[in-house]
Amino acid sequence: MKPLLILPFLRIGERLFQATPMPISLVELTRHFGEAPLATLQEFSWSFVHAITGWLVVSPLLLALIFSILLAIFNLTSWPWPGEGGSGSGKTPAVS
Repeated sequence: MKPLLILPFLRIGERLFQATPMPISLVELTRHFGEAPLATLQEFSWSFVHAITGWLVVSPLLLALIFSILLAIFNLTSWPWPGEGGSGSGKTPAVS
């Protein structure tokens, strides 16, 4: 599942750098990396730079989206804290 996420970020990075899209499949990349990891890193180094850049651009936006969705959900389902709302004055009673 994780390698599948490389390709969208790679394509986003290629668009940001205005690079020509590299014709590569996930199967080919996995096979290359399994056979010769160091040679794969050298051969696809700019592709990895594009993918990392794509991830760096998308991740803050995705984080903000997830945060705002979760914040809305928690605000809708949250219980009032003790002392909030209700019939009291909102102050914690003093212990005597």
